[in-house]
Amino acid sequence: MQKRRFALVLLSFVLLLTIFYPSSSSAAAADVPAPQATLLTEVQPLGEVVSAVVLKYSTNIDGSSLSPSSFQVQSVLNDVYADRTVTGVYTNDTGAITNRSTHGKYVVIELDTQDKNASTLTYDSTSAVNRINPLNYYISQKKDIATSKKTVVPATAQPVKATDKVTPIVDDFQKNTFENKAGFKLNYFTFEPKVEPGKTYPLVVFLHGNGERGDGNGVNLLANAGAVTWASPEQQAKHPSFVIAPQSPIDLEHKFIWADEPRNSAVADLVRETALKYPIDTNRIYIVGISQGAMGHGDC
Repeated sequence: MQKRRFALVLLSFVLLLTIFYPSSSSAAAADVPAPQATLLTEVQPLGEVVSAVVLKYSTNIDGSSLSPSSFQVQSVLNDVYADRTVTGVYTNDTGAITNRSTHGKYVVIELDTQDKNASTLTYDSTSAVNRINPLNYYISQKKDIATSKKTVVPATAQPVKATDKVTPIVDDFQKNTFENKAGFKLNYFTFEPKVEPGKTYPLVVFLHGNGERGDGNGVNLLANAGAVTWASPEQQAKHPSFVIAPQSPIDLEHKFIWADEPRNSAVADLVRETALKYPIDTNRIYIVGISQGAMGHGDC
């Protein structure tokens, strides 16, 4: 009888320990809301690509619980779902690529920029211009991950849709509209360096090619590493300068050549106005371009 009573007491004690002190192998599931998802893009020589997805959680995530197989990333274009190749997953407190940490509220999912569906643009052969794709990205958590408190964020079948996009350098340009005395309008984008009182700075004017015409949609910044090259942190550190990038409208009335009217005069007037508005060194104004832009720079 005493042995049986001792066994019952021991069993009760074990049950209480299990309730109040669960084992690490069966950590409690964390009540963590679905994260916010943001796309990170970058402009490469052949155009803008989606290079990463950043998930922002409400609590710190344990980086050691993450792997490339923890998430599935899919892009949707014209109702076609296609997987993106995940090349790395890690966490940090900034949401920046390559800033790895042991834990943080941001989970960075790096993607292979050579994927066929990595580009944000599609060339329309009918109109001979690049179109910006609608960026529909869905991220699914395929495996359990852990918080820094060792609780579990369980895998879920419910995907998260990316709702924001961040494009370094491009986001530093401001969109403007210029109209000359003849009534011709040009949308253009301006990058301003860090200005010191009393100093003047060079002005770089970037003229895009035929495929980057548009209505101010900024594709002239995205389709190639043209204007963004001059505004990059590396270039600005060596040679701080203002950068403007006019975008020609899709004009069926006038053949698109920057050196022809009405574009030629409009760009020249825009340069004059910019030189008056900002602390520009008028002896250091540089006009560069590619394709049709290269044909036009000598006459502006």
